[in-house]
Amino acid sequence: GTPLTYSTVQQNVLNGYYTTGESPNRYMRYFDIACVGDGDGTNGGGNIRFLTNPIANDTAVERMRIDTAGNVGIGTASPGAKLASISTTEQLRIGYSNSMYGSFTISSTGDINYTTSGGGNEFDFWNGVAAVRYVDIGQGGSSEKQFRIFNGNSAKIILSSTGNSYINSGNVGIGVTAPEHKLVVAGTIGFGAT
Repeated sequence: GTPLTYSTVQQNVLNGYYTTGESPNRYMRYFDIACVGDGDGTNGGGNIRFLTNPIANDTAVERMRIDTAGNVGIGTASPGAKLASISTTEQLRIGYSNSMYGSFTISSTGDINYTTSGGGNEFDFWNGVAAVRYVDIGQGGSSEKQFRIFNGNSAKIILSSTGNSYINSGNVGIGVTAPEHKLVVAGTIGFGAT
């Protein structure tokens, strides 16, 4: 594309422009990096804002800022943590490629939503050193959803939404913390429909 031309830093703002190729030359603002605040030149301090121009005019839109505490905000002018990404839609995307990624979104009720692209259907927790899977949540069959706990890479506990569920490791205790048999229940057991 057309090479950028840069203005000098004036009033704590760095602007980038490009030429449209029109005659006479017309310059369009491409981006701004602005430092704003109450700095006195000695004790100073202020926010650094990064702005881009989404359309061919001189209206730049803030995309990110670093505040005086060193917090980075995307979609917010008041980041409350080292990195804050605020949006009503997808807030974080981590990917293997542009077509294979996972997306995280916090809903208006505070729920954490995780979705995948490219056919992925599991959320796994691994031991990164030994490359051993610990826990995963995902799809067992065509429509079956499973929660699995592993010992090594062998599933020992499976809770299934539509298929078989099982515990294949140790003893099970209900109401006790040290069961001595395959199943130990402290309390009353009920059988039947009611």
